[in-house]
Amino acid sequence: MKIRLGFVSNSSSQSFLIYGLRFEDHDELLNIIRSKEGIPENISLYNYFEQGDNSLNQKGIDYFLPYDGEYGVYVGKSWDEVGDDQTGSQFKEEVIKILEEHFGKKGEFGTHSASWRDG
Repeated sequence: MKIRLGFVSNSSSQSFLIYGLRFEDHDELLNIIRSKEGIPENISLYNYFEQGDNSLNQKGIDYFLPYDGEYGVYVGKSWDEVGDDQTGSQFKEEVIKILEEHFGKKGEFGTHSASWRDG
């Protein structure tokens, strides 16, 4: 019998836990970003965030797409980015300020989470 002491996985899993907003569809979010930043029509939402030099990334904001087929996109900041000198309330205020400056008042802010496994 062989015993494996290291990590073994035949599947992939992902999860996220953020504070921010949920947009019902990708196009709504992308249209707001396009109008605010003037990005070209050929840039996808994925490409916008993966470039890493856009105005949202520079402020620590990222996007999250659920894998389970749920339509929508989440925009916010991961809870693991709370600063050592920040309270939870200060963290939330920071995220709200950034997102409202960028998107206006769009929906309810909250903690969003999802996890999924492929395989």
